[in-house]
Amino acid sequence: MDDFRQISSRLTRAFHAGETLISQTSSKLKATRIRTRRRGTALVESEQGILIVSEDGLRFSLPGGAAEKDELWIEAAIRELREETGLKAASAIFLFSHMGDIRKRSSGHSRNHHKVFLIQAEGIPKPQQEIKAIQFYQPGDAVKLSNSTQIILERYRMLQSE
Repeated sequence: MDDFRQISSRLTRAFHAGETLISQTSSKLKATRIRTRRRGTALVESEQGILIVSEDGLRFSLPGGAAEKDELWIEAAIRELREETGLKAASAIFLFSHMGDIRKRSSGHSRNHHKVFLIQAEGIPKPQQEIKAIQFYQPGDAVKLSNSTQIILERYRMLQSE
């Protein structure tokens, strides 16, 4: 029983460290490497609501994307906001970090490690590059949001109420 507890404890620590996914196939435990992607995420709030973007017009998320090699998260958030919407950042403040869900892709398992920045932006947002649709989100809107976007927006609302 003690051996099982030690193994279980080690597997739990490895899983929560975001490095290894543990799954059980028949009677064997299998460990899978999880790639963590650094993602700069922009939260732009206006009187219309919070800016959200979509690559397919169906599921929306906050603007942002992967930080390039040697690029800071804040730089990635500002760059991606500009690339996706044409908006120019006037100021940015770090809000919090968020670790996204583990997703299975053809290249393996991955998850996004978001650094979320509240960005004041200038300009009129227009879909650019891979972005097909832009909307402003208000709580209660019937819009399909990504899981991470839902969690980030909920956490942002909690910060505002403090």
